Amino acid sequence: MERQFPYPFIVKKNRGASGDKVFLVRDRRQLESSLMAIFNPADAGSDYLCLAQERIDIVQEYRAVFVDGELVLCYRKALDDAAYAGNLSPLHWSGARAIVEEDAATVARIGAFCRPLFETLMIPFCGLDIALARSGELVLIETNASPGFDKVMDDCGMEPVKRVYLQILAHLTGGETQDRFA
Repeated sequence: MERQFPYPFIVKKNRGASGDKVFLVRDRRQLESSLMAIFNPADAGSDYLCLAQERIDIVQEYRAVFVDGELVLCYRKALDDAAYAGNLSPLHWSGARAIVEEDAATVARIGAFCRPLFETLMIPFCGLDIALARSGELVLIETNASPGFDKVMDDCGMEPVKRVYLQILAHLTGGETQDRFA
């Protein structure tokens, strides 16, 4: 890892969720401590594989939810007035909010950025964590096979999540349920 990435960089377990066991490591001591936490066989949340990522200077982070390759929900992970609460995942910060992204140009840019993934792999349902880096480029942080919607429902209401589930039902039934449940 040290040969691949300059400090600081990110180390996280492979089978993670909700920002659990994601570490920003600044030196060898923190790297060793993080690896011990990830590979601890006495911990039910341990893993047998870890990932390392370059640290990105993030201006804004988004979650883009796709059903059958179509972007059905995009929201910002807003950190205005939020405080770090021990978890690098932005929506786990105290005071963080999910805000449905309504800027059409931003949504189109994120959709276009993600499109090549779905041209190569058909992933029926996923949430992609996308970062807008200080350099202006978009960066795929990770793919979530089971993106949660609790924070979106708390901050934005049920309607955005209802639209996602209607898209999932339409995908599973060939479109028959879209009219019935809309």
